Order: sequence, then C-alpha cells, then structure tokens
Amino acid sequence: MYAMHSSGLLVSWLETDVDRGDRGIIGFMSAVLWVLVGVFAVGVIAGGLLRIRAWLAKPVPPEVIEAAHRDDDKDG
Repeated sequence: MYAMHSSGLLVSWLETDVDRGDRGIIGFMSAVLWVLVGVFAVGVIAGGLLRIRAWLAKPVPPEVIEAAHRDDDKDG
C-alpha cells in the first residue's frame, strides 16, 4: 500500500509516520546496535580462544602419554 506524503511523494504506509529526524535517529541506533553486536562477538571469540589456550597449557596425565606410546608400539 502506498500513500501520499506531505512532500508530495508517493511512499509506503510505513514511511508516512517517520520524518527525516526520526529516520536519522533510527539509523544511528541501528549502527550503535551493530557495533555492540560486533563487540560482543569479538569478546566471545577472544574468550573462547583464551579458554582453549588455557586448556592446551595444562599438563597431560601420564596415563595418556603411556597409552599413546603403547599405541605407537602397536603400529610399528
């Protein structure tokens, strides 16, 4: 559906109640939202990488090393 805007332009019904200032605010808020989403995503990825790094830094139990050596001996 379309309607005649006060400027004389034919616009959709959704645009009839939104003037220029509101569109600017909506665009700004959308940009702020995307920046926050990006910061959150980077934080989640960095946190996950730090957890993986800490997990890899832990020493391996001797039983695991012994089992790996037995498996190597069995292979050849």
